[in-house]
Amino acid sequence: MRKWKTWQYTWTGRDIVENMKAYPKVNFSYFIHRSAGCNIDDLDFEGADTWPCQMIGRKDGANVINQGEGFYFRKMQEYTDSVELQTHYKTLGDYMDFLFQKENNQEIL
Repeated sequence: MRKWKTWQYTWTGRDIVENMKAYPKVNFSYFIHRSAGCNIDDLDFEGADTWPCQMIGRKDGANVINQGEGFYFRKMQEYTDSVELQTHYKTLGDYMDFLFQKENNQEIL
């Protein structure tokens, strides 16, 4: 959990957008971002504990595919180009959290 808390404050997503610009011929197909947290320790591999996380991951993966190829990468570019979105969401990561929560009707822990 501590790793997640650190990551959520440091990841901005800008590196992805910069790579999209640097490599315009690359097909950025699918971006998967978890929609909800998993309350397990990093080294907890008990099936009963990991199963809820696996189900969240499966749902997230299915939703990403249903949105279509490149959908979330276009959303990243939309954020980068929009002063309004940048005003409303502090970072690209915050905007992506919002999109995934909205898609999955879940709250990131």
